[in-house]
Amino acid sequence: MLLTFRSRTLRWTIRLTLVVFWTTFIGASNRSDVAASSGGGQRRSGAPVPVTWTSYASAEQGFSFEYPRGWTPSTSFTAVDVPGLVLSVEDSRNLTNGIEPAGESYPRLQIKVFDQRSYRTPPPSVYFGVPLNEISTREQRVTASGQTAALRRHTTTAPEGSTKITQLIELAASGRIYLLDYSYTQAGCSNVGEAFRSDCLASNRTLTTEGDRIFEHILATFKIRH
Repeated sequence: MLLTFRSRTLRWTIRLTLVVFWTTFIGASNRSDVAASSGGGQRRSGAPVPVTWTSYASAEQGFSFEYPRGWTPSTSFTAVDVPGLVLSVEDSRNLTNGIEPAGESYPRLQIKVFDQRSYRTPPPSVYFGVPLNEISTREQRVTASGQTAALRRHTTTAPEGSTKITQLIELAASGRIYLLDYSYTQAGCSNVGEAFRSDCLASNRTLTTEGDRIFEHILATFKIRH
């Protein structure tokens, strides 16, 4: 009788252990699947991504700089698309993943060149399409291509909760204005389920840290040939 009781106890212990293990394993797997599929493909990792660099040079426009390897440069547009635009280079994930409402977008740099005699600094509303009172602006002095200039950082939040950050700097040389327009968008975490909101916020922090670090390197390597 004692042996039978011990055997039954052992069997139930083994069964209970297997149930606990299976429930834990499936639960963790499902949580990972949901996190990976939520937010329209938004990045959920807070881990920094190592950056390697490649260079771009325009003999016609007289500038050069370094940008992350794996980004996609484009010169296939006309002045009708965006006045003065001579180059757009952006994180290739924008092109492969697409951009959804309230979702994040990875950094993009646009370089525009204007005649200095007729150029006027446009208001921030040109870049956001919203009233000025909905745009937050911060300005600091930085050095790029051997000259000190104002770097303006504009921030605005869309109705769906995403936040767009655009940084603008104007550099003058040889009768031209070189306008560097650098932007990315943080995801609207208020629209993400509570279980994943902390991951969304961590992803936004990583995007901001990486995005700002990349632009700092672009500015540090940007050179205008006089």
